Amino acid sequence: MWNGRQPAAPFFAPGYRRYLATTVPPLTGAEQEQRIIDFQAAFPELHFTIEDLVAEGDRVVSLR
Repeated sequence: MWNGRQPAAPFFAPGYRRYLATTVPPLTGAEQEQRIIDFQAAFPELHFTIEDLVAEGDRVVSLR
């Protein structure tokens, strides 16, 4: 979705939450999708490479 500029919604589970900081409420899937769209508009050359991906239970963390 980031590098291919594809819609993000199909990648999010129904209860998806994005935690940015402990002091702000988590983002829903729709809010995170809008955040991605905004980033892509602001930084059209943006490209990510995932160096490591860890999943346990219902939690996933990536190192970019």
